[in-house]
Amino acid sequence: MVRLSTSRCGQVWLLIIGLLLTGPANAQYISTCETVPFACPAICTGGSFTVKVFQLQRLGNGAQVQGELSAPGGAYGAGGQLLPVEAYSTNGGGSYLPGPYLFRGDASDVLLRFAIPAGTAVGSGYNFRIRSGNTVGDNFRCPGNGRISVAPGQPAAQPVGQDAIGINQWLAHFYTWTPTTSAPLVTPGLVGQQSFFTPSRYQGHAVYDALSLDLNFTQEGGAPGTQPQASTFGCGNILQSQYSIRMRRRQTFAPGLYRLSIQGDDGIRLSWDGGATWGLSRWFDQRYDTSLATTDAAYPGGICLAGEVDLVLEFFQNPREARLTVGIESLTAAPQQPQPQTVCPGQQATFTYGAPSSLGPFQWAVSADGGATFADLSEGGNYQGTSTPTLTIRQAEAGGPLWFRCRSISACFAGRPSDTARLTVFPSLAFTRQPASAELCPGDTARLYALAPGALNYQWQVEEGNTYVDLFSIPGQDTRLNGLQFVATAAQLGRRYRLVASGPCGQATSEAAALARCCTIGELPNLLSPNVDGLNEKFGGFTCDFEAFSLRVYSRWGRQVFATDNPAQAWDLDDALAGTYFFRLAYTRQGQSVERRGFVEVVR
Repeated sequence: MVRLSTSRCGQVWLLIIGLLLTGPANAQYISTCETVPFACPAICTGGSFTVKVFQLQRLGNGAQVQGELSAPGGAYGAGGQLLPVEAYSTNGGGSYLPGPYLFRGDASDVLLRFAIPAGTAVGSGYNFRIRSGNTVGDNFRCPGNGRISVAPGQPAAQPVGQDAIGINQWLAHFYTWTPTTSAPLVTPGLVGQQSFFTPSRYQGHAVYDALSLDLNFTQEGGAPGTQPQASTFGCGNILQSQYSIRMRRRQTFAPGLYRLSIQGDDGIRLSWDGGATWGLSRWFDQRYDTSLATTDAAYPGGICLAGEVDLVLEFFQNPREARLTVGIESLTAAPQQPQPQTVCPGQQATFTYGAPSSLGPFQWAVSADGGATFADLSEGGNYQGTSTPTLTIRQAEAGGPLWFRCRSISACFAGRPSDTARLTVFPSLAFTRQPASAELCPGDTARLYALAPGALNYQWQVEEGNTYVDLFSIPGQDTRLNGLQFVATAAQLGRRYRLVASGPCGQATSEAAALARCCTIGELPNLLSPNVDGLNEKFGGFTCDFEAFSLRVYSRWGRQVFATDNPAQAWDLDDALAGTYFFRLAYTRQGQSVERRGFVEVVR
């Protein structure tokens, strides 16, 4: 049993295969020694490693067997070190006795553990061999002819209790155990006879951050294996055969479905209820390549994990290989979140939370304050599917925006919420400002403006006879805006204009605005001469727009000689005799009523 480290100070166990060394019958010798794995080790300063000597013969009784470490350049003697045996085993590593090792008779397959002094300089040019007095054994039989390297040391972690649990990291507790039989542990009866986790045989702990692990102790040389984040073992492994590991981890899982797997040489089992039951178990001697167990059979869609879960992973190693693998992977893809919706009043709106059905049942909720607070929805009325992944609002109502979200209320995923999604209901199109009529003269600037909130497109129209047509012919003006400005021509006056607004929720048409021709009544003539010279031959005839109009003409004796309610009709004097006539003009224009009286003289 040794502590051995790789160049990164991982702890590595070494196995030594001794070869028979032949010689004279009375020769004293130490046979060839080798490391296991069959490679030249990299040992941490302060770490340990084990060699296996195939045969020790005819040394002096009580002679101490030692290791000899060369100087950094590889030469023995000056600058080198004699390393006493730290512990040894004469039964194949089943048990160790504390060193030094003193020869008491011929022995085969002796395991000797040596410690590299903490002050040894780091380097890769060291040689190592076994000696006893003047008897020197062969060098390592491995590539490099016995060369080893010394790596920087790693401080040991502070001890913890055997029942300590890692929080979002594995806390691995190591034990040694002694088998009750040399037979493979392949039956429940044989496995049940073993004491894998005897408190008095506790060796220490190591910490592993990663949730999924592949710890190949054989390749690394022993337990605790592939580079822990910290351990009480410091730099170098201490366990080579018959050891067991209890790994504990309290992991906070995002709610979802997970696939769990284990694989190992030898026994391995996994619990996700703190060790009360073993959800995955192959608790017997086995080969690594045939040992895979997963949750696929019992939970083909994945096992539900959410929040804090106490994981326990146990492993025991019997001689030969030692590898431990645990895999935990999420099978729950990120759900498709509900998307914002924009509809018109009375239309249907639908929100979908694309979560697996295994997350159900569900509960939809609504918020009217921007998502600050939510109220659960009940089935019926305007809502359908309130407990399913798809919510339907049968008829959207105009008003302020609403926010919707869905959450799982299953025992496993209780409270898991979706993102919030906003429902916007466009208002029905209506004009809040109408275009205003105006009286203009040619050359004046016409200004038309109207507003319909929620409209996305506008089009001005002009009256043509008994209908309206789209207006396109105003130079330099975009007639698709809600404001229109142009210099009026005589042809454009006396007509009516309106605006058509359109949007997601249909169309709306404004009131018509009249652009009336300008009109000034001014002073009326008091002298008429129907002599066909084109001057003062008619009385009246106006182009103004009136809401009401009346013109009456009387003779000097009070007889009515002319009457009209048509502003454009004038008294043409055809049958009028010379003399004095009186008139009464009354009209209402732009909401103002006016009455004018006077006389006019007709001369011939």
